[in-house]
Amino acid sequence: MQHRMLLAENLYKSGEYCKAEAEYGQILKENPKNTTVMLNIGNVLYLQNKLEQARKVYQEILMIKPSSFGALSNLGFIYAQEREFDKAIPIFEFIVLNVPNDQISRANLGNYYLTVGRLKEGFGEYGWRASGRKEINTIHGNIPVWNGSNIWGKKIVLATEQGIGDIFHFIRYAKLLKECGAHVAVKLHRKFLKPILSLCPYIDEIISHDVYGGFDFKERLMSLPYKCKTEIDSVPMDVPYLFANKSLVNFWKQMLASDSKIKIGLCWSVEAKAELFTSHKSCKRSIDISAFEPIVNSSASFYSLQKDFQNGIKTGGLVVHGFGDDFDNGSGAFMDSAAIIKNLDLVVTVDTSVAHLAGALGVPVWVLLPYESDWRWMLERNDSPWYPTMRLFRQKKPGEWASVVEEISQELSKVIQKGKK
Repeated sequence: MQHRMLLAENLYKSGEYCKAEAEYGQILKENPKNTTVMLNIGNVLYLQNKLEQARKVYQEILMIKPSSFGALSNLGFIYAQEREFDKAIPIFEFIVLNVPNDQISRANLGNYYLTVGRLKEGFGEYGWRASGRKEINTIHGNIPVWNGSNIWGKKIVLATEQGIGDIFHFIRYAKLLKECGAHVAVKLHRKFLKPILSLCPYIDEIISHDVYGGFDFKERLMSLPYKCKTEIDSVPMDVPYLFANKSLVNFWKQMLASDSKIKIGLCWSVEAKAELFTSHKSCKRSIDISAFEPIVNSSASFYSLQKDFQNGIKTGGLVVHGFGDDFDNGSGAFMDSAAIIKNLDLVVTVDTSVAHLAGALGVPVWVLLPYESDWRWMLERNDSPWYPTMRLFRQKKPGEWASVVEEISQELSKVIQKGKK
């Protein structure tokens, strides 16, 4: 049994979920109430997208061992993926009530509160997220964490965290603190973003090295919505709050001057991540470029905002122009992207950093969302409280992009017809 368990675990870790499921199944025949093995079976079923079977396994575990918070948590995770937040939220509230220091459960609960629009509670629980601690731990000394007090005349250093899109999304709070009279420094953990953030007049200094003092307060960037008491009706949504280099804007304006059609930027792929239970989530946000073929219109030109496709790409009748190998290299990360976006009529993108960049620049942007979308896009809405120039186009069924692209095609035709009048 021990040998078979080791084999099953290796298959699990290597991503051979079907084989792992079979091995765990054989082990379970010898010990039908082994909840550890059952939990692993539930997990490999989940990772094969067999959600209904996984749900039943977790429920069986809870009948045998009601105290299995692992099974309960994973069950809640499935409810959330299926957008049954009326079931997922009570599960995580129960876990947090019983295990108040469970960091992952509290962060998940925060995600789900945010998804349903309960921002105050959501950002409160979101403070339990693990990500970002490494970044703020590069701020040393006895600098206290900001408690939301009057910041007029104070110096605060903000530690960026998580992904590029998160930085673009929440750097707006640096502007808010500046407007409240603070001296605002940004401790940047993704150093390649320094050129584009240097264009923000509300950031007094950008720091790439460890900080050892000289500030009244410190805080993680994504903790600011809670400290600033953000609710749905008080989201700081003034755009633009990111800016493009004026010289680059003029350069790309000249480069695109010969194109008299409606100019549309496309971004279709997201970098995959590999954490358990989120390994497929990034992939679900991506779409094959060929799926965009229905939006082809003789009155529109299409341009690639996908960094790895700057030599252009053609699929069927869709021709997507690139900007050359030096795109976002010579001037710095996202510098060309920002300048080009300012010269486009519309950006159509999946949920990635380009969506946040376009929204923060105040450019019209249409975002394709998977059925299980990120918390910041909430539920059902076709607009965003974070970006006034953004429209959201959502999958109606998991994995089904055709109807989303068809909706975009219809809306694009309306925009083009309106422009001709």
